Amino acid sequence: MTVSATSVTVGQNTTVTGTVRDQFGELVKVGSVTVTIDGQSRTVDVGSNGGYSASVNTTIVGVSRLVTVTYNAPADGNYTDSTSTSNVKVNARVPTVTVSATEVS
Repeated sequence: MTVSATSVTVGQNTTVTGTVRDQFGELVKVGSVTVTIDGQSRTVDVGSNGGYSASVNTTIVGVSRLVTVTYNAPADGNYTDSTSTSNVKVNARVPTVTVSATEVS
C-alpha cells in the first residue's frame, strides 16, 4: 500500500492519497482505508483503480507528523487488514502584517 501526503499548514485539511496492492503487486479494488493524523480519522472506499483519497484536518504543529493508513479488508476473506505509515510536515500559520501610514501635518 502506498501513502502520499503533502506539507500542510496547521488547521487546514491535508489530502492523503495512495494505492492498495496485494503482495503480488496486483491492484486491490475492494475494501476501505482509514487515514489518521493526530487522532483525526477519515475512512474512504478504495476505488475501482485501487486508489484512495482522504482529506484529514491537522491540529498539531510539528516538524513531522505521522500519517497512518489502515486497509480495512472486506469480510469475504480474500484479503487481510494492513497498515502503512508516512510522515507529513505541518507548518505553523504565518500572519500577515499590514501597515498603513497617514500624513501628519
